[in-house]
Amino acid sequence: MEKGYQVVDGVGYIPEGTEEVVNYAFEHSEELREIDIPDSVKNIGMAAFVKCKKLTRVTFPNSLKEIGMIAFSGCKSLREIRLPNSLTSIGSAAFNGCTKLERVNLPNSLKEIMAYAFENCKTLTEIEIPNSLSRIENKMFANCVKLTNCNYS
Repeated sequence: MEKGYQVVDGVGYIPEGTEEVVNYAFEHSEELREIDIPDSVKNIGMAAFVKCKKLTRVTFPNSLKEIGMIAFSGCKSLREIRLPNSLTSIGSAAFNGCTKLERVNLPNSLKEIMAYAFENCKTLTEIEIPNSLSRIENKMFANCVKLTNCNYS
């Protein structure tokens, strides 16, 4: 785990003033259950939370611009994510394999969603696609077997 990052009693901590959650920061953390990402963070790096299987709650800061490739891939306990209105990019496979993810809000600030971003989110049932998107890559919702409503605003 990156210097300054820690998990105490299931809660993840990132130092105030941090602008980027670095690649692999909490990778495979067995203890991480929840995290409030500080308002200073603008980017979440590649695989920052990959396979944090017990992670149930993430609070994203209003300063967040980018979520990197496979950042939350394999976070099998995440049920809902509320993305901030500052977010512009979701990387490839960012939420791939979040098998309990039921709800996602995509903000109107979003410009691009890369390939496989929500692949294998088997309990995702509905999503609203904002008209701000200028780039949507293939198989964004591959294997989302319960996705029945995909609305484009």
